[in-house]
Amino acid sequence: MQAVGERGRLVVRTRVLSNFVIGGFHHRHVVSAEIEDDGPGIPEELKETIFYPLVTGKPTGVGVGLTIAQDLVSANGGLIEFTSRPGCTVFRIRIPADGAKALGAR
Repeated sequence: MQAVGERGRLVVRTRVLSNFVIGGFHHRHVVSAEIEDDGPGIPEELKETIFYPLVTGKPTGVGVGLTIAQDLVSANGGLIEFTSRPGCTVFRIRIPADGAKALGAR
């Protein structure tokens, strides 16, 4: 909400994906959550480091939110990634519905 302000739009989508690969492992079902906003986008100079601790584009930010989110998702065998351009940033979280059990090796 901080990125979009009072008039911005925030969209949350959830679904279950079938036959999805995370980190080279095939999962029968994956829970997917997408959070999209129409804010200014993530600055180019932050895109490579946005999940690192203490990295922030906000003047009052601490830079730990995305690091914590990535740690939690990874601890559950999942993946968090994003795409961003001015007017459209989408964070995608994918977590195996079968826990971290994979159906096959890499």
